[in-house]
Amino acid sequence: MTHILVMEPDLITRSFLESDLHSQAYTLSVCKNTEEAYAVLKQVAPDVIICDMYKFALASLGLLEFMRKNSLYDHTVFIGLYTLDMMHEVRNAMLGGADDFIVKPFQPAELIQTVKIRLARRRQLQPITIPVKYMNKLQARGFDSLGIAYENEPLSCSTAKGLEIVFYLLEKGSASSLELGEALWADLDSETALSRLHGTLHRTRRQFDQDIIQHQGGCYSIKPKLRIDYDIQNYRNLAEYALEQDRSNLLQRAINLYGEPLADLKGAWCNEIRNQLLILQTTLLERVITLYQQEKVKTMALYNLEQLLKLSNNPDTTEKRIELLLEELQGELLPQKVRARASQMI
Repeated sequence: MTHILVMEPDLITRSFLESDLHSQAYTLSVCKNTEEAYAVLKQVAPDVIICDMYKFALASLGLLEFMRKNSLYDHTVFIGLYTLDMMHEVRNAMLGGADDFIVKPFQPAELIQTVKIRLARRRQLQPITIPVKYMNKLQARGFDSLGIAYENEPLSCSTAKGLEIVFYLLEKGSASSLELGEALWADLDSETALSRLHGTLHRTRRQFDQDIIQHQGGCYSIKPKLRIDYDIQNYRNLAEYALEQDRSNLLQRAINLYGEPLADLKGAWCNEIRNQLLILQTTLLERVITLYQQEKVKTMALYNLEQLLKLSNNPDTTEKRIELLLEELQGELLPQKVRARASQMI
């Protein structure tokens, strides 16, 4: 099914776009600004992006630039929405990789026809791909919202502790009963913690109806023969590779995978993982900002600086590093509005 991302700040126009596209049975993600659009792009590579190019002109061009530098979105069609007094900006967008444009106001038929033509053209240009025969059996989502699926079928877990056991084992590899009890029930004595652990393990393994958690050699672990697709580990792997290669497009791909780690889990071990991931994300952001500055890709340098400043609210973020980056990004690269915000945060 065709997935379309709509980025339109005006509520009325957004509603019309949503209605017109829904009439064609398209799957939609509707955003009112580029920040929301980037959040969607972290989760899915849409077939089409329809993007207002007026209210957030610089940020919209940055979104286009980001997409065309990221191979994940090679197949995505980008259609810009312009007003008549903006026609001089169309060429810049087309040179930046936009596929088409529509001038406001427009009729629904024009929008639908443009989307269909561009999708048909892009499909003609795409190489034939062979479907993957074997999928990863166990999929685990640890960023933003926790979830586990087995062979693409979601698995439910009645307790947060049961879910926490799975993610603890995904992170640590294996653990004894004592280690699990101390990590998940740190406020209880050992005997009570072990009792809670064994009861939770029994219910969790029964609910999953799959032999996902095994007990061998006195330790629990995720069954080693499972093909595991774990988003947090995927992020780590790509981040490590991107830092080795020192390429802005790879760094940006890794950065975009990041989210709130192990959301809703409260154990001390979770904070340890979160801090490690925060340090890694900060390192990626610092490096990609420097590379974008060297490459004179100003919009992406600014976008990533904004992400770095948001992370700086965490006490584990080194303020001195941010201060040095701000000094490097002064002048035309760092507009007065952003500079003022940054100064208040350090």
